[in-house]
Amino acid sequence: MLRLTDELKKDPKRRISAGGIGYGGAFNMGRLHLTSMARNRRMDVAAVCELDPERRAVAEEDFPGIKTYGSVGQMLRNADLDLVTIITPHNTHAKLAVQCLEAGVNVVCEKPLAITSAEVEKMMAAAKKRKVMISTFHNRRWDGDFVTLRDLIRKEKIIGRVFRIEAGFSGYGEQGTWWRSSKK
Repeated sequence: MLRLTDELKKDPKRRISAGGIGYGGAFNMGRLHLTSMARNRRMDVAAVCELDPERRAVAEEDFPGIKTYGSVGQMLRNADLDLVTIITPHNTHAKLAVQCLEAGVNVVCEKPLAITSAEVEKMMAAAKKRKVMISTFHNRRWDGDFVTLRDLIRKEKIIGRVFRIEAGFSGYGEQGTWWRSSKK
């Protein structure tokens, strides 16, 4: 993203060629990510990598003209991408991210970024080596209500200096039953 950021500043017409890895049916996250990217006036959603041929067909319906691939390597070789978003099960994030980063592609990855700190360090090293970016998708950071609140606090200074903010989310689900609770 470092190089890409410089290019975007120099050329206001420069667009970001983006792709998604994972268009599976789980919560339609692939569709959500790519639809959000397509709304950005400086992004072109160019490619999707999905193992399931039926889900690739869905991506082609959702985004006419998009190129779809059955492997990440195939997508990285054939699509000229600036950025990919990884929307796959958590135990695949590190391997996929490193593969993309080593190919010189910026990566935004769904949560959790990786399973271990060693995996994160490997991802960061690959990003640094190729001078590209790795980031976790912070879906609440850019929501309108959060942006408004941040601006009120920072710009309007309506409550003074903020030292700490705590936020929480709770539910009634049984612990360990969600699909991300398993390392496999």
